[in-house]
Amino acid sequence: MLNSTFQTGYAAGGSLASISAADPNFGPPGFTTVASRLQYPTYSEWSLEIQHELPLSNAFQVEYVGNHGYHEPVENGAVNTFGSAPFPSTAPAPAFAGVTEIRSTAQSNYNGFIASFLHKGKSLNMQFNYTLSHALDEISNGGILGFSGSSITSQIDPNNLKHNYGNADYDIRNYFNGNYLYLLPYFGGPKAVTSGWELSGTVFLHAGFPFSVTESEFVAASGNLNGSGVAQVAPTPGTTTHCGSSAARTPCLSASSFPTTGSAASLFAPFDRNQFTGPGYFNTDMTLAKSVPLHEGVAVRLGISAYNLFNHPNFANPNSNVLSSFFGQSFSTVSPPTSIYGAALGGDASVRIVQLTGKLTF
Repeated sequence: MLNSTFQTGYAAGGSLASISAADPNFGPPGFTTVASRLQYPTYSEWSLEIQHELPLSNAFQVEYVGNHGYHEPVENGAVNTFGSAPFPSTAPAPAFAGVTEIRSTAQSNYNGFIASFLHKGKSLNMQFNYTLSHALDEISNGGILGFSGSSITSQIDPNNLKHNYGNADYDIRNYFNGNYLYLLPYFGGPKAVTSGWELSGTVFLHAGFPFSVTESEFVAASGNLNGSGVAQVAPTPGTTTHCGSSAARTPCLSASSFPTTGSAASLFAPFDRNQFTGPGYFNTDMTLAKSVPLHEGVAVRLGISAYNLFNHPNFANPNSNVLSSFFGQSFSTVSPPTSIYGAALGGDASVRIVQLTGKLTF
């Protein structure tokens, strides 16, 4: 109905005032535009890898990987924003609500060092990997789809995208993972009972994801502002920047360490984005299975798998709104990289899950 009112009034040369007079429920429409020149995202990549075979069926590999991205898409929802500085005092185009512009001006950088150990033996196969890396960008995913609930999806400084440059939303400095398969030896006794057993599993361990502390009232008071988290708040010197797993019970950050008084422009403080880290992650899965031969070429494989073997809770980043009564606390868990539910199915896969399996091979 409102769209019809707008189309009819606009086609007749109506203004915001005349169209609003015709329908009291009509308000300024939002508008999304594209920059006059868009370019394809471009990436430069480089790497150096060294592999060395070791005795006893072992191998070691080290690798450096780097890339630089530019002409990346970015969504700027502050084109038509007004209110407190650094925005204009009045709306530049009052006939429109939020004006969003899609541009291709963002950039990113990544540097990573990867070390891997591989063993392939008669009864034991395993591989373990460690990554030390740093990912930086101006807006992760272009601000179009936030990586997490604490992602900054708008420009910290609406007039300068470079002020957004900081740790990427998915920057993980230390990441360890591994997998193993061990064929248990025959210990004697009835082969039907004591032979054919195997133990396998995976291990995941990494540091927490970064986030920024934001202030919501200034965002709400700004007119025509699309997106969220524009007003980043800088901490007082000496403030802790890491939240451990205790954030689920006790706030890991104190609002008193983040002054939000003074001019609104001070909220656009010269403080790098995503300088706080949430709780780390640990998970291990394990499977114990046995193969029972039934006939030549026919066997039954029975097993039991435990996902999140130790029932270890892994908490998400804490509430990052400094004005919230829950600031610094985490109330949700994250799903593991492996689960019987698959990916993105909405199941609560963060708890320990035990699965019994049976498979007939022929």
